[in-house]
Amino acid sequence: MARSDHLALVPGRFAQVLAAEHGLHLAACPIEVPSFAVSMWWTLRQDADPLHRWLRQAVVRAADAG
Repeated sequence: MARSDHLALVPGRFAQVLAAEHGLHLAACPIEVPSFAVSMWWTLRQDADPLHRWLRQAVVRAADAG
């Protein structure tokens, strides 16, 4: 993004990190963006897998922190 004339609509915390690391300019979105649901799906085979369970929990923690 830093070397182009493009723009990106990304979550605020992520944008702040990118701006700090790459010298990007942040601006508020000029339109209202409606909220949306995020869902996770997995097979029963993966339900008890420790690594898959860890990943699901990490995704939930990250979403809750926002």
